[in-house]
Amino acid sequence: MRKFLLLSLVGMFLLLPGILNRIFAQTARPEFLITWEVQSYAPAEFKGKVFPSNGSPVLVSFELISPQGGLVDVSDELVYWYVNGKQVSAERGVQEIGFRAVTGDQEIKITLLEYPGGFLEGFSKIPSVQPEVAIEAPAGNVVAGPFRLKAFPYFFNVSKISDLNFFWEVNSKKSQPDESPDILKIDPGQDLPSGYALNVNLRVQPRQGGAGVAAKLLRLTFIK
Repeated sequence: MRKFLLLSLVGMFLLLPGILNRIFAQTARPEFLITWEVQSYAPAEFKGKVFPSNGSPVLVSFELISPQGGLVDVSDELVYWYVNGKQVSAERGVQEIGFRAVTGDQEIKITLLEYPGGFLEGFSKIPSVQPEVAIEAPAGNVVAGPFRLKAFPYFFNVSKISDLNFFWEVNSKKSQPDESPDILKIDPGQDLPSGYALNVNLRVQPRQGGAGVAAKLLRLTFIK
């Protein structure tokens, strides 16, 4: 009798994982895989995530993933899209929307109200940032002769660098680039005393106006 009970318990433990897996498969629900991309400017060398600034076009899409890892067909499902609490779409099978970012986080909600077994909801948050500009300068910000500065703007609501205006000043005097507007060549000459400070101010903004201005101050030291 004891041997029979022992064998029964062993059999139950062996069968338990399979039973639990079947229960999980029956109760687990599909999950949203939400992705987004932004049409904001960033240098070609930039390998990070491009974030929207105020007014940038944003494209959001989703796939519904089954518990087994496959794609779920939602072409017949009524899909409700919300951006920052406002409903922007309610159509069957719509898996992608576009909108323009505003200041602050862009909060996305997707709802399938009529999904079998109960409604499903997916959420995503897209951070909005301010445009920035960086300046590539000589090592240690120390110069001893003619040198070149290059500007790298990020996250402006434009598609190409030629859509931006660059305003350079050196020691409060306007300076005009000779070639590309994002590159400034400076020749301090040899009449300056060693240790002389060169303060470079740069302001970048879209040519067509609108939101988005970035500024940068760079302090350089001239040595002989």
